[in-house]
Parts: sequence; structure tokens; C-alpha cells
Amino acid sequence: MTQPEPNQKRVSRLRWVWRGIGLVVVAGVVLFVVPGIQHSRAIQQLKSNPEISIESEPSWVLGRLPYSWQNWIQSNVSREVWDSLQRPFEINCSQQALSDAELAAIGRMTNLKLIDLSDATFSEKGFSQLAGLHKLRALVLNGSSINDAGLSHLEGFAELETLVLGNTAISDRGLQHLQNLRRLEFLDLHETTISDAGLINLKRLDNLQRITLFWTQVSDQGLIHLAGLKQLTGLYLTGTQVTDAGLAHLRELTNLSELGLNETRITDAGLRHLADLKALRILDLSQTQISDAGLQELEALTKLEFLFLGGTQAGNAGLEIISKLPQLQILVLSETPVTDDDLVQLETLKNLTRLNLNQTGITDAGLVHLEGLTRLSSLYTENTQVTSAGLARLRKKLPKLSD
Repeated sequence: MTQPEPNQKRVSRLRWVWRGIGLVVVAGVVLFVVPGIQHSRAIQQLKSNPEISIESEPSWVLGRLPYSWQNWIQSNVSREVWDSLQRPFEINCSQQALSDAELAAIGRMTNLKLIDLSDATFSEKGFSQLAGLHKLRALVLNGSSINDAGLSHLEGFAELETLVLGNTAISDRGLQHLQNLRRLEFLDLHETTISDAGLINLKRLDNLQRITLFWTQVSDQGLIHLAGLKQLTGLYLTGTQVTDAGLAHLRELTNLSELGLNETRITDAGLRHLADLKALRILDLSQTQISDAGLQELEALTKLEFLFLGGTQAGNAGLEIISKLPQLQILVLSETPVTDDDLVQLETLKNLTRLNLNQTGITDAGLVHLEGLTRLSSLYTENTQVTSAGLARLRKKLPKLSD
């Protein structure tokens, strides 16, 4: 039997090697060049609108090259080729009237992490083109034409962490489409028609850290659905229907560091439910019926840094409690019955940087009690009896105090 020549075997092996190399090259073209061309075309289409901004980073291939090589390539290739080597990760289309074709172009940018469509107008059909952007981390739709039907296209956004839906036409019905966004950390629903019924859809979103609900129809019953979200650090309920009874449902949310209750119907009786929220740093009680009696409940909240009491009945006894909050940096007492004598209680607040005393009964005589607050940089005294001369004397004592 005739044996094959040794060099024939080598030729055969080389043929398979070259075939393997060819397959790798083809795979590289498919994996990097083709998507790059798609991105380039999408970028060029959108960049024809100067109001749309796109942030990109080098693609995987380009990112492996030294910076000097990247600079050389950028200087020696066409804009289309350079764009094909970029990977868009952020796009801002705020205040734009977007066509279906433009949204389809955005939908081809499969590595996008953030899309800002605030105050933008678009069709539901066009918005559906974004359904395949599974790497999206943040979606801003504030003031846009998004509606309940549009929210159905978010169901596959498993990586989404931030969703802003404020001032839109969404309703309770639309929130059912958010139930599986288990990585969601920040949800903004302000100035929508959302009510207690809609909040039941948020119960499973146990990674939620901040929820904005101001100027919605949410009431005490709605807070029951949030009571199990133990990771919440921020809850903003400005202008809602929440009362003292509703605050009882917040008692177990011990990670809360920011709580907005301004312009709600809470009273002194409700503040007892906040006494165990020891992590609170920011508390807004402005324009409520709170008085000195209720402020007694804040004594244990020693981590408070910002306290807003404008438009309340906070007075001397309340300021005595506030004087025991050593971390306080911002204090708003505008439109309260505070007088010159009451300001003596603030002498212990050595970390105070901003103090608002607008529309109070203070005069130049009260400013002497602020002379030891060496970190004070902003003092507001509009519509008071404080004079320019009084402020000038105080500034000599407090060099950081602005004009």
C-alpha cells in the first residue's frame, strides 16, 4: 500500500489551520464590525439633530489598543468608520419630538445604559422600538408622552435601576408592568394620577431605595404596600393625602435617611411614629400643623442634618429640642413664631451652615445669639426687622457668612 507523502500531511494540516483562522476572522467581523456599522448608522442618523447628544466609549476591540493607536486611528479614518468603533452608552433626547425612525435608531444601540427622554414626545409604536435594550440601567421619561401602554415595553428591562415617570399620563394600571423590575432602586412617580391601588404593584421591588410620590393621590392605605420595602432610604410624600395614621406604616423602615412630609395633613400626634427612624438625615415638615409638642419626638433623631420647619408652629420649646441635634447643618424656620429670645437655643448648633428666618419676628437684637455659629455661610432674613447694619455687624463675627 502506498503511504501518503509527509509534506502532503503538512499541507492538509495547514489547510485546516487557515480555515480555522478564517472562521475566527469571520466571527470577529460578525461580532464587532457588523454591530459597529449598525451603531455608526444609528449615530449618524441621530446626530443629524443637533439637539440630541450621544456619549460613547471605545468598543471592546478599540479599547484593547494603546491610547496612541486609538488617537492615530481617530485622526486617519472617516467619521463613519470611527463611529463604528464606538459603543454608545448614553443618549439625551430631552424636549425633542421624536419620530418612529429615530426611536428605531436608538433601539439599535444595544449597549445603552442611560436614555433621557424627559419632556419628549413620541408615539407608543415608536417607543416599542426600545424594548430590546436589555442593558439599560436608567430611563428618564419625566414630562414625556409615555402612557400605560408604553410601560408594557419595559417588562424586559431586568437591569433597570432608575426609572423617572413624573408628570406623565401613567396611571395605577400601568404600574403592573413594573412588577418584575427587581433591580429597580429609584422610582419617581411625582405629579401623576397614581393612587393607593397602584402601589400594590411595588411590593415585590425589594431593592427600591428611593420613591418620589409628591402631589399624587397616595394616602395612608397606600403606605401599607410600602411597609415591606426595608431597603428604602428616601421617601418623598409632599402634597399627598397622608395623615398621622399613615406614618404608623413607616415605623419599620429603619433605613430611611430622607423623608418628605411637607404640605401633608400630619399633626404632632403622628411624629411619635418617626421616633425610631434613627437613620434620618433629612426631614421636611414644612407647611404642616406641627408645633413644639410634636417636635419633642425628634430628640432621638441625632443624625438629622437638614430640618425644614417653614410654615409650622415651631417656637421656643421646639427650638430647645432642636438644640440637641448636633449634626444639624440646614435649618429652615421661615414663617414660624420664632422671636429674638428663641434664637438663644441655636447657640449649640456649631455645624449649622444655613439658617432661614424669613418672615419671622426677629430683629437685630436676636442676631447676637448667632455669633458663635462659625460655620454659618447663609442666613435668610427677608421680611423681618433685621437691618443691613445688623447683618454687617454679624458678618464681622462670621467671616464665612455671605452677603
